Amino acid sequence: MGTIPAPGINNLRDSSNVPINIYNYHGPKTSLYLYSVNGGINMYYIGVSNGLSESPYEEPRMTYTVKVPQGTKEVYISGDFNGWNFYNMQQVDSITFQTTIWGANAQQGYKFLCGPDWQYRELAADSSEISNRTWKQIDSVERWADIPLVTKIYYDNIETAAGDNFTLTLKSTSNHPLQAISYQFEISYDPYLMEYTGYSTDSTISRNGEIVVNSTTSLGRLYVSFMSSDLLNMIGDLLKFNFKAKNSTYYYDNRCWINNFYFDTNQIWDTESGNIHIRAYKYGDVDGNQAIQAYDAALTLQYSVGKDPLPIIDPLPWENWRLKAANVDGIEGITANDAAMILQYSAYLINTFDVEKDSTISRARAYNLADVTIKQEGNNLIFKSFGNLVGLNVYLKDQFNALGEPVISTNIDLAAINKSDNTYAVGLAALKSPNEGSVIMSIPILNNNATNLAFHLIINTDQKDIVVGSQVSTQLSSIANSGISLYPNPALDILNISNLLPNSQIAIYDISGRTIYNQKTASACIKINISTFNSGLYTVSVSNEKGNVISKFIKK
Repeated sequence: MGTIPAPGINNLRDSSNVPINIYNYHGPKTSLYLYSVNGGINMYYIGVSNGLSESPYEEPRMTYTVKVPQGTKEVYISGDFNGWNFYNMQQVDSITFQTTIWGANAQQGYKFLCGPDWQYRELAADSSEISNRTWKQIDSVERWADIPLVTKIYYDNIETAAGDNFTLTLKSTSNHPLQAISYQFEISYDPYLMEYTGYSTDSTISRNGEIVVNSTTSLGRLYVSFMSSDLLNMIGDLLKFNFKAKNSTYYYDNRCWINNFYFDTNQIWDTESGNIHIRAYKYGDVDGNQAIQAYDAALTLQYSVGKDPLPIIDPLPWENWRLKAANVDGIEGITANDAAMILQYSAYLINTFDVEKDSTISRARAYNLADVTIKQEGNNLIFKSFGNLVGLNVYLKDQFNALGEPVISTNIDLAAINKSDNTYAVGLAALKSPNEGSVIMSIPILNNNATNLAFHLIINTDQKDIVVGSQVSTQLSSIANSGISLYPNPALDILNISNLLPNSQIAIYDISGRTIYNQKTASACIKINISTFNSGLYTVSVSNEKGNVISKFIKK
């Protein structure tokens, strides 16, 4: 307590001195202000403004830093500021701990302590206990009365997505040298969320010994035994477990539990299981809101042409779960066909995706049979649709500035365009296949000198290259337009091709583009035995002196 005169106050009853509390101000030089506590009657005090709330007093705070012996895992500080209770300090590095305490000041005493029960006090060189300190910028501890033996078995947090493979690396750490010739333990997991696929000893302690991992006795539990003929340092990575995250429509936080862990005959009780976060997804739900909408189709279509539709929440490349959700046709890569199927699903035109069916059957479905032609008419390129087209990606390989903005026909429900100095890509998606031979898009040619415009097309799930020259199209046209007949389609054992010109070259390709038949024929008709072909969709190419034509057929 102290007193100061209070000039200008005339209604004091007993004294011209006003008692007040005295505070020690800690802070930079600043202006002092006289504050009225009760409207100018009887009580005033002097304080410091912080420029915001006009608070007259800033509570002091002290930052304590201590350097400790190597291997110290936790440090506590106790002092006048907290009634000699214990306050945990944060580890900065292997030998540095630090904390900031509000209300502390340089005149208050304190000391450091170590250990889980705070009994390991600091000792001087003569084994006497260090007396209380008063504040300075940094302190150091030479040694503790004893550092408890602490050994921990753990693994780090894991982020993964449903359907992905991931590795759980089990680790050992200790604040004392840890040597042994064996270890054993059990680890349990949820088999409904995770599938165990094996283990690895690469770059681990276990590579230098013999190990057995038994995964057959109990579902969801692994039994591990390791031994070595040499004494080994057991601090570091012990073993790597490989898992595959199973899919679900929900998100899961999961753990693997470590039980009955022994180094030689010493049981380790301190085990820490990290969090395993499995990011779930469902096909078609690209934005992850548990609903399949036209918005998901739009995101997928934009991605297929190289745009970044979610630059803030998931910039390119997309997270793996989102790619899996968008890939609904089961064919590698995100295309306009994926967008078209999502759009159809959102409109209740289909009730399942190809990736959820048997892949061999789904890829051979008739609705996947489609073709697109490109023809130059004047200064425009005209794109026409044949068959059951629902998704189309068009990529110009070079001369990106030769073409203008595409004009999309009304029979296309969704379009995405990516046009820049080094990209020209268009994605089209339809709820219903356009009429046979109908125009789906036209693109103006801006440069009359542009020749040999090379396009790569993904038509539904099939890929095709077309080169369009100046006034002359060198694209592959349809077999049906050439007068050549191909039957039956679908075919089981024999595929017939008739009305061939002499010396025609016949080639058949599977859905991956691999050549599985290549033969020249001199006759006008040919029978091809396809009984050994796998069921699915195939492309037939016929080359002769008039050019090259193609068609598709299904092997039952």
